[in-house]
Amino acid sequence: MTQHHTVSLKEVNYLFPLWLYREGHRTANFAPSFLNALQATLGAVPSNWRPEDPAAPLHAEKIFNYLYAVLHSPVYRQRYAAFLRTDFPRIPIPASRAVFDALAQLGAQLVQWHLLEHPAAQAIGGGSSLLPAGKGAHPRWFGTDFSLQKVGEKSKSLADLSGTDDQVGKVFINATSGFADVRQSVWQHTIGGYQVLHKWLDDRRKAGRSLSHDDITHWLRVYAALDATQTLMQQVDEAIEAHGGWPGAFSQNHPPPDAATLAAEQAAQKEQLKAQKKAAAKKVVKDAGTPWTGGLFDSDSDLDEMAAAAGAPPHPKSQATSVKAAGGKAPKIN
Repeated sequence: MTQHHTVSLKEVNYLFPLWLYREGHRTANFAPSFLNALQATLGAVPSNWRPEDPAAPLHAEKIFNYLYAVLHSPVYRQRYAAFLRTDFPRIPIPASRAVFDALAQLGAQLVQWHLLEHPAAQAIGGGSSLLPAGKGAHPRWFGTDFSLQKVGEKSKSLADLSGTDDQVGKVFINATSGFADVRQSVWQHTIGGYQVLHKWLDDRRKAGRSLSHDDITHWLRVYAALDATQTLMQQVDEAIEAHGGWPGAFSQNHPPPDAATLAAEQAAQKEQLKAQKKAAAKKVVKDAGTPWTGGLFDSDSDLDEMAAAAGAPPHPKSQATSVKAAGGKAPKIN
């Protein structure tokens, strides 16, 4: 079960589960048209598609990993930034099995890191990781005071910065203790407009908590995941470039929709939102006996809110354009 603000109260949340569960059975959440296009370009036969078999040439998690890698491509995000702010991301169909396999492999690593299930993440922990140590490539805990009285310096910056390119510094949580050997680029990494490592600590400071052994281990694992994410995102772009770049690495037989098709899609989306508003209003009136005044979606601004949450400036309203991100149709969510 989900609701309008499942992840955050500050913006509209959309969830796209890999699996749909009905009457004790689960099915992969991909439209048949998407699967057909993918199988055709990969030269796969229907028997290759075995959604729950990780040894199959084509299975659900492998497709998910491919999608995950594409959406973490910095070039993809920059190239199609204007479209990503006004619509859901389009997923390009790979032009070959080679590019599909390469991106799926990188996507699998991203998934492991983001779930903190990667072996390198699991290896972080134990008493030794919290003890003072010599300067190295990874952050370390220093001090004996675990009370959270502050998080970093003013403007969420690091203390005692050193180096030239990617500077390294300290995150003080009080006057004497904190994390050392923290890279500036990882410390400043943001997701959804939030500076991840700062926010994780600051939320616990506001709750009046002190850091436990497990808290410190978890923070170090999140740091490692962000560090690995930056490396893997670069590797995604390198893999795409090695197989033809944008748009050559992707199928040209699935062109983006023209202006008329795009306008029709946007009109259909608006009608769907209106229908959802009306249905929600009727339900509230029926259940509570009072008129419904709130909006299920904030008119046409819901996607702008998502962009704003990611740190983007306000987007001016404009008419449909004839170019659509990445070509190929996004998998339909049933």
